[in-house]
Amino acid sequence: MNVRRAIQKAKDLALELAKESQFVVEAEADATTRARDRENKNYGDDPGLMVKDDSSPNTRMVFLRIDVSKHRARIKTAKLRLSCLESNGEEVDHAFLVEGNTWNEATITWSNMPPKGKEIAQWPKPKTGETIQIDITPAAELARAKGGKLSICIYSKGYPHSRYASREHGDKDLRPAILIE
Repeated sequence: MNVRRAIQKAKDLALELAKESQFVVEAEADATTRARDRENKNYGDDPGLMVKDDSSPNTRMVFLRIDVSKHRARIKTAKLRLSCLESNGEEVDHAFLVEGNTWNEATITWSNMPPKGKEIAQWPKPKTGETIQIDITPAAELARAKGGKLSICIYSKGYPHSRYASREHGDKDLRPAILIE
Protein backbone atom coordinates (compact mmCIF):
# COMPACT_ATOMS: atom_id res chain seq x y z
CA MET A 1 0.00 0.00 0.00
CA ASN A 2 2.84 2.44 0.82
CA VAL A 3 4.45 1.77 -2.57
CA ARG A 4 1.20 2.64 -4.35
CA ARG A 5 0.89 5.88 -2.40
CA ALA A 6 4.49 6.77 -3.20
CA ILE A 7 3.95 6.09 -6.90
CA GLN A 8 0.76 8.15 -6.93
CA LYS A 9 2.51 10.97 -5.07
CA ALA A 10 5.34 10.93 -7.64
CA LYS A 11 2.83 11.04 -10.50
CA ASP A 12 0.98 13.96 -8.88
CA LEU A 13 4.25 15.84 -8.40
CA ALA A 14 5.28 15.24 -12.03
CA LEU A 15 1.90 16.56 -13.21
CA GLU A 16 2.26 19.70 -11.06
CA LEU A 17 5.78 20.33 -12.39
CA ALA A 18 4.56 19.93 -15.98
CA LYS A 19 1.79 22.48 -15.35
CA GLU A 20 4.28 24.93 -13.88
CA SER A 21 6.52 24.69 -16.94
CA GLN A 22 3.67 25.70 -19.25
CA PHE A 23 3.23 29.33 -20.19
CA VAL A 24 -0.49 29.96 -20.80
CA VAL A 25 -1.41 32.84 -23.11
CA GLU A 26 -5.12 33.56 -23.42
CA ALA A 27 -6.63 35.04 -26.57
CA GLU A 28 -6.63 38.84 -26.57
CA ALA A 29 -9.42 38.91 -29.16
CA ASP A 30 -11.91 36.42 -30.62
CA ALA A 31 -15.10 36.56 -32.61
CA THR A 32 -17.43 34.55 -34.83
CA THR A 33 -18.30 35.87 -38.28
CA ARG A 34 -21.50 34.83 -40.03
CA ALA A 35 -22.35 34.79 -43.74
CA ARG A 36 -25.05 36.23 -45.97
CA ASP A 37 -27.96 37.96 -44.26
CA ARG A 38 -25.87 38.48 -41.10
CA GLU A 39 -22.65 39.46 -42.88
CA ASN A 40 -22.54 42.90 -41.20
CA LYS A 41 -23.35 41.75 -37.65
CA ASN A 42 -20.58 41.51 -35.06
CA TYR A 43 -20.46 38.60 -32.58
CA GLY A 44 -17.32 39.66 -30.68
CA ASP A 45 -18.91 39.59 -27.23
CA ASP A 46 -20.55 36.14 -27.46
CA PRO A 47 -19.45 33.54 -24.87
CA GLY A 48 -19.27 30.92 -27.65
CA LEU A 49 -17.41 30.71 -30.96
CA MET A 50 -19.20 28.70 -33.64
CA VAL A 51 -17.78 27.20 -36.82
CA LYS A 52 -20.07 25.73 -39.42
CA ASP A 53 -20.23 25.47 -43.19
CA ASP A 54 -23.42 25.00 -45.16
CA SER A 55 -25.24 26.60 -48.06
CA SER A 56 -27.55 28.64 -45.85
CA PRO A 57 -26.89 31.94 -44.05
CA ASN A 58 -25.55 29.93 -41.15
CA THR A 59 -21.96 29.53 -42.41
CA ARG A 60 -19.64 30.76 -39.66
CA MET A 61 -15.90 31.20 -39.12
CA VAL A 62 -14.00 32.04 -35.94
CA PHE A 63 -11.10 34.45 -35.55
CA LEU A 64 -8.62 34.34 -32.64
CA ARG A 65 -5.68 36.63 -31.91
CA ILE A 66 -3.09 35.67 -29.30
CA ASP A 67 0.02 37.62 -28.31
CA VAL A 68 2.92 35.21 -27.81
CA SER A 69 5.55 37.98 -27.43
CA LYS A 70 5.65 37.63 -23.65
CA HIS A 71 7.36 34.27 -24.10
CA ARG A 72 10.93 35.41 -24.74
CA ALA A 73 12.60 32.03 -25.21
CA ARG A 74 12.36 29.86 -28.28
CA ILE A 75 9.07 27.96 -28.29
CA LYS A 76 9.55 24.20 -27.94
CA THR A 77 5.86 23.39 -28.24
CA ALA A 78 2.74 25.50 -28.64
CA LYS A 79 -0.72 24.00 -28.44
CA LEU A 80 -3.95 25.82 -29.12
CA ARG A 81 -6.42 24.96 -26.34
CA LEU A 82 -10.09 24.95 -27.34
CA SER A 83 -12.99 23.83 -25.16
CA CYS A 84 -16.01 22.49 -27.01
CA LEU A 85 -19.32 23.67 -25.61
CA GLU A 86 -21.40 21.93 -28.28
CA SER A 87 -20.76 19.69 -31.26
CA ASN A 88 -23.02 17.75 -33.58
CA GLY A 89 -20.99 15.89 -36.10
CA GLU A 90 -17.97 13.93 -37.12
CA GLU A 91 -16.45 16.28 -39.70
CA VAL A 92 -13.10 18.06 -39.38
CA ASP A 93 -12.30 21.61 -38.20
CA HIS A 94 -9.34 23.52 -39.67
CA ALA A 95 -7.07 26.34 -38.48
CA PHE A 96 -5.57 28.84 -40.91
CA LEU A 97 -3.15 31.69 -40.41
CA VAL A 98 -4.78 35.08 -40.88
CA GLU A 99 -3.04 37.69 -42.98
CA GLY A 100 -2.45 40.57 -40.58
CA ASN A 101 -3.41 41.27 -36.98
CA THR A 102 -5.32 44.52 -37.40
CA TRP A 103 -8.85 43.14 -37.12
CA ASN A 104 -10.87 44.24 -34.09
CA GLU A 105 -13.00 41.96 -31.93
CA ALA A 106 -15.72 44.61 -31.59
CA THR A 107 -16.00 45.36 -35.31
CA ILE A 108 -15.06 42.22 -37.28
CA THR A 109 -17.86 40.85 -39.48
CA TRP A 110 -18.15 38.50 -42.44
CA SER A 111 -18.01 41.56 -44.71
CA ASN A 112 -14.72 42.94 -43.37
CA MET A 113 -12.91 39.85 -42.08
CA PRO A 114 -9.26 39.48 -43.14
CA PRO A 115 -8.36 36.74 -45.62
CA LYS A 116 -7.28 33.39 -44.32
CA GLY A 117 -3.88 32.14 -45.39
CA LYS A 118 -2.05 28.84 -45.05
CA GLU A 119 -3.69 25.95 -43.19
CA ILE A 120 -1.74 25.16 -40.02
CA ALA A 121 -3.80 22.39 -38.43
CA GLN A 122 -6.89 20.21 -38.66
CA TRP A 123 -8.62 17.97 -36.15
CA PRO A 124 -11.77 15.87 -35.80
CA LYS A 125 -14.65 17.78 -34.27
CA PRO A 126 -14.43 17.28 -30.51
CA LYS A 127 -17.27 15.93 -28.43
CA THR A 128 -19.41 18.30 -26.37
CA GLY A 129 -17.58 19.07 -23.11
CA GLU A 130 -14.17 18.03 -24.43
CA THR A 131 -11.12 20.31 -24.25
CA ILE A 132 -8.60 19.71 -27.00
CA GLN A 133 -5.04 20.83 -27.69
CA ILE A 134 -3.88 21.35 -31.27
CA ASP A 135 -0.19 21.57 -32.08
CA ILE A 136 0.57 24.92 -33.77
CA THR A 137 4.25 25.16 -32.79
CA PRO A 138 5.66 26.40 -36.14
CA ALA A 139 3.03 29.16 -36.44
CA ALA A 140 3.51 30.31 -32.84
CA GLU A 141 7.31 30.36 -33.13
CA LEU A 142 7.09 32.33 -36.39
CA ALA A 143 4.71 34.85 -34.77
CA ARG A 144 7.01 35.20 -31.73
CA ALA A 145 10.01 35.84 -34.00
CA LYS A 146 8.05 38.49 -35.95
CA GLY A 147 6.85 40.47 -32.95
CA GLY A 148 4.39 38.23 -31.20
CA LYS A 149 0.84 38.46 -32.56
CA LEU A 150 -0.74 35.33 -34.00
CA SER A 151 -4.13 35.50 -35.71
CA ILE A 152 -5.92 32.27 -36.56
CA CYS A 153 -9.14 31.54 -38.45
CA ILE A 154 -11.03 28.37 -37.56
CA TYR A 155 -13.20 26.98 -40.30
CA SER A 156 -15.28 23.86 -40.77
CA LYS A 157 -15.64 22.17 -44.13
CA GLY A 158 -18.85 20.40 -43.26
CA TYR A 159 -22.39 21.09 -42.15
CA PRO A 160 -22.14 19.87 -38.55
CA HIS A 161 -21.05 22.64 -36.20
CA SER A 162 -18.64 23.07 -33.32
CA ARG A 163 -19.11 25.76 -30.69
CA TYR A 164 -16.03 26.56 -28.63
CA ALA A 165 -15.78 28.70 -25.47
CA SER A 166 -14.70 32.28 -26.14
CA ARG A 167 -12.58 34.58 -24.00
CA GLU A 168 -15.85 36.00 -22.64
CA HIS A 169 -16.81 32.60 -21.20
CA GLY A 170 -17.31 32.60 -17.43
CA ASP A 171 -14.90 29.71 -16.79
CA LYS A 172 -11.32 30.91 -17.36
CA ASP A 173 -10.08 27.32 -17.83
CA LEU A 174 -12.34 26.92 -20.89
CA ARG A 175 -11.22 30.07 -22.70
CA PRO A 176 -9.07 29.75 -25.83
CA ALA A 177 -5.35 29.95 -25.15
CA ILE A 178 -1.98 28.80 -26.36
CA LEU A 179 -0.06 26.51 -24.01
CA ILE A 180 3.66 27.13 -24.55
CA GLU A 181 6.64 25.15 -23.32
